[in-house]
Amino acid sequence: MEDNKQIRILNSILENHLNCLPDILKSGKSDAISLALKLISIIGFKKYDACIQSRDFFSENFSACIEFLGIKPLPRYLNLLTQDLFNFNHQQQVQILNLFPLFDEQQRLTNFLIEKFNKFDQIQLPDVLLAICKLNQVDGISFVIENLDTLGSDDELTLLENISNLEIKFNKESTRFLRDRFEASEIIELKRTYLKLLCFGDKKISVPLIMDNLSNCPEALITAAFEALVALGLHAQIPTKYINQY
Repeated sequence: MEDNKQIRILNSILENHLNCLPDILKSGKSDAISLALKLISIIGFKKYDACIQSRDFFSENFSACIEFLGIKPLPRYLNLLTQDLFNFNHQQQVQILNLFPLFDEQQRLTNFLIEKFNKFDQIQLPDVLLAICKLNQVDGISFVIENLDTLGSDDELTLLENISNLEIKFNKESTRFLRDRFEASEIIELKRTYLKLLCFGDKKISVPLIMDNLSNCPEALITAAFEALVALGLHAQIPTKYINQY
């Protein structure tokens, strides 16, 4: 309580010496505005929220506002991002999507992206699906797995590799979808990545499939299956001949 009081006193003192901030924010000088926003994000002045939440100000100072939200991802700034998302260009939308996981509104944002999924252009779908994964909600993960067939093979592979780096846990339903995608795919690189993802799924479903790929398969899949079992800590289930070989 005492610390909060001291912070309020300090902010009050600082604010009295920063009367220039409103003029800087209206100046149109991008470098000065960027510095002002950094200062506001550190000190936490709420009195400038109306300016930051202004559609025109955000559009004119997009990069600085994105940097500000990366430091201060507070729920009160989300309405602007969700309401105006489709008014920004593709590159800007990706930058906004990358911010979403920073906000403490994971389920709300998951619902939003699922609801608006069909409004995004095809080129954006990998970024949208990755953003949903990063929000790490059960319904969101299921949605992503079920919509992998909306992507071309190159985009699917890139997305799967990115998801594997997140180490997300998959429930039984999602594990079954991953298994089915593995079995349906004819592309070795995709199958290798699916095996890697199955390490994070339901073991009763994933382990038998991984074991099946330790023999009578291309070497790349045998290696991936071997690595998957090691990652799962199932060294005892690896035949000795493969331990000696790999």
